[in-house]
Amino acid sequence: MIPSSKTFHTTPDQLPEGRFIRQLLLLLLLSTFISSCSNDLGYGVVLWSSPSVQSMKGLHNGQIIVIIGESKVTDSYIASFRKTEYILPTGRIAFFRHLSNAKKFRNHFMQYQDWYATNMNPNSLVMRAEPNRTSEQVYRLRPKQTVKILDQASDQITLGNIEGRWYEILTDDGIHGFTFDYYLHIEDHSKEATEQLIKLAAFEQKRDELKINLKNLNGFWYQKKYSQHLRSGNNIDLRILMLPHGQLYLNRKQNQIELYLENSQQPSLNLAYDPEKIETKASAELSFNDGNVRATFAKIDDILLYFRDQDEKELIWELQKISKEELQLYRKQALTQRKIALSFILQKGRRFSAAELYGTIHFRANGQFSWSNTEALVKEEILQDGPTEGTLYFPYRLGFTLQDDYDQLLTFVFQDDQELTFLLKVDTEGNVLLRYVPPLTIDETGTLSNDSFDKKFEMRMTLEEKSLIPVDLF
Repeated sequence: MIPSSKTFHTTPDQLPEGRFIRQLLLLLLLSTFISSCSNDLGYGVVLWSSPSVQSMKGLHNGQIIVIIGESKVTDSYIASFRKTEYILPTGRIAFFRHLSNAKKFRNHFMQYQDWYATNMNPNSLVMRAEPNRTSEQVYRLRPKQTVKILDQASDQITLGNIEGRWYEILTDDGIHGFTFDYYLHIEDHSKEATEQLIKLAAFEQKRDELKINLKNLNGFWYQKKYSQHLRSGNNIDLRILMLPHGQLYLNRKQNQIELYLENSQQPSLNLAYDPEKIETKASAELSFNDGNVRATFAKIDDILLYFRDQDEKELIWELQKISKEELQLYRKQALTQRKIALSFILQKGRRFSAAELYGTIHFRANGQFSWSNTEALVKEEILQDGPTEGTLYFPYRLGFTLQDDYDQLLTFVFQDDQELTFLLKVDTEGNVLLRYVPPLTIDETGTLSNDSFDKKFEMRMTLEEKSLIPVDLF
């Protein structure tokens, strides 16, 4: 229980405002303080620091302050805290002559410093001078009125047929008393503050995770089969690096997720998203448009992308991130490999010819080719419609067991994107063997390990016109 004191119904904040009146009040207070004391009066514990009381701004419940004066006229203390002076209503301060007593009270009060109660009685609720039914009434709480809890009885009791306990309370205008808790709604604002802090921290964490995940999602993402191909150390398919291929691109300026399924300048799928509906549902998951598109980070550079295509079919892509520096390295590596492979062919001869059967293949220094007669390929059903021009690539490599029997693998990519791969062998007499390689015989790493094919088609040609022109890839 707080030390007994008179109750006061008027605070300085309720007095008329105005510069003249405030100056008059200050002079009156100072004269009262100066006349009533010459030394510190004692110490106070703040019972209720409310934002509605401007003079208490900067103070918090449970703080110990130094009381250096008191005005009987305005029922106020003048107090000092951290070199700042305050004029405070006495009803909101527990006064003590000795610091030890103030600390002892404060230590007990700390458990209630953020406890408040609201009168839920549709009528008024009696406040008494002491915690019993026969004590005099000092106040009647209005319906929905909020009061500050100062203490509570340790034991529950029964009044009539109602079980509860007495609470020591303080009204906003400084009246101190007791009331039974049957009609009180008790609130611990410290819990609310803690919950708000937890919610705020969680929100900030989600916001930070969202920023980090969106930032991490920027960059070059390749389907795993393509990223593994680039990182395998084998012959690199330059086409993967020339155009987006199996790639994800987050276009944040236009709020779109662009997915490139094939060699194309334009995205195969373009999924618009609402930036207001992006959220981080878990620390490693980004959700777009209420979960219609989800990116789950297995690692910082490895995601699973869940989405629906234009036919509403749900797809799952495993994508891996490749840095810009890595791509530059792979491009340099691929160009070097291509230059070496193309140089080998051009040094043997710029033309492979079997004019009557398979036409003539003319190789250019920039890697382009023309094929004068592809009818035999159409007849064997390994080519359609007989295109005659395209680009030479070297995306695959010979397995160890085939390296003694063949020189290399070369892939003809025609202008309509049809692709044919052949084993190449050139003997010392200028005879050329091109043996067709069915696509499914090349493994996921781009390696051909054996030449036992179900589909057997080979062409024997002769070399013509050896080249002294240096290789120029582009």
